[in-house]
Amino acid sequence: MEDFDTSVQIPQTGGKYRAHNPTEARATYWWTEEDGDRRRLWNAGRSRGLQKADKRLGGALSATFAQLLQDRESLTILEIGTGYAHVLLDLRMMASDRLELHGINVEPGYNQQLIEEFARDQGLDIPGIAPPTIHVHDADNGVPFADETFDLIFSVATLHSIRDKLRLLEEVSRTLRPEGVALIEFPTAVNDMAGLPVPDHYRQRMEIWDRGTAVDVFDWLQSQRSVSVGQAADDRYVRIEKSGPLSFPAELVASFSLPGIWEKWWGCQSIYRVVETAP
Repeated sequence: MEDFDTSVQIPQTGGKYRAHNPTEARATYWWTEEDGDRRRLWNAGRSRGLQKADKRLGGALSATFAQLLQDRESLTILEIGTGYAHVLLDLRMMASDRLELHGINVEPGYNQQLIEEFARDQGLDIPGIAPPTIHVHDADNGVPFADETFDLIFSVATLHSIRDKLRLLEEVSRTLRPEGVALIEFPTAVNDMAGLPVPDHYRQRMEIWDRGTAVDVFDWLQSQRSVSVGQAADDRYVRIEKSGPLSFPAELVASFSLPGIWEKWWGCQSIYRVVETAP
């Protein structure tokens, strides 16, 4: 058992062993053992597939993917915060010979090797077809790709942890091809901080102030060119359609970690000030 860290128990999953290569406080997978039979359990929070992602994006992901696939011979797709790349692997099953897939993870443990192990274990590997390419990168430092690289970019359960959310959305737009589409979930703490005494202005993990007055984040985003806001079952999501450069008329004033205030809160609060633009 030298390959496993047995010092951490995972009672909520019935797990007995945790992988030796966890990043931060999260393990990549656990092992269970029953009657001498050991079985690997993948982190439920990271193993979401297309159905779960679609729910969090109001059904827009499958619909947008199908429309783009109809209009273009091939698609280059990026997921920001891909976890095990389960969503990308599900998409690959639908059109394996027409997709180039990329995923970004910030944690070094969620790397190319792990994603390929997950695909084999879950029956999502396709012999002769390349798996998604995983890039270990902090999306708070931008999107590490050239302009107009992707036809589709999507992200779920990630934006709440980004320090400068508007800059990331600008980076997403920059790397979209003409008439490409991005779908970015905008968590509002309906699920992950449900029942906790969280101030309303922290639930969106974002504040925008215009001459000393707080403005509605979603109304303001919707007023920007190429941006619309959709409603999912629990949260909102931002849709960006590439029709030209996207630059938000706001600057980041401050950002701070919400768990730094209380360990049960999640995400990073981003505070912006609207700036005047030239006529």
